[in-house]
Amino acid sequence: MGACVLLEHTLPDGSVHFDWLFEPDGPPLGGLLSFRVQERMDQPGCTEVRALSRPDHRRAYLEFEGEVSGGRGSVRRIAAGECVITERTDARLDLTVAFGEGPSARWVGHRLYGPPEAMWWHFVRQR
Repeated sequence: MGACVLLEHTLPDGSVHFDWLFEPDGPPLGGLLSFRVQERMDQPGCTEVRALSRPDHRRAYLEFEGEVSGGRGSVRRIAAGECVITERTDARLDLTVAFGEGPSARWVGHRLYGPPEAMWWHFVRQR
C-alpha cells in the first residue's frame, strides 16, 4: 500500500480547492501523483469528482502543512491514509483509498480531455 493525503489548498486570492496526492506503484523514488479537486473525497457522501491532473508533487507533501513557497498560498492536511492502485493506464486509473480510520473506497477514474500536464479526469466511487 502507498500513502495518500487530501490537502486543503487556500490560494492567495482566498479561493480554496483540495489537492489529492498519492504514491504511484513501485518503490517510493518518484513524486506523488497529484490531482486538484473541489470536493472532499474523504466524505462518505462524495460519490464522484472531476479532477485536474497536476505535475507530480514532492513526497514532503504527505506530511507538510503551512505556507507554500513562491507565494502559492497555504495547505492544511484534511485527511491522510493509504491507497492501492490496481490499474493505471493513460486513460484509466483504478484505486482503493482508505483515509484514516474510515472505510476504504474504490475510485475509478477515466481521462476526459486536456494536455498531459493538465488533464481532466472523472472519478466515480464504486459500490
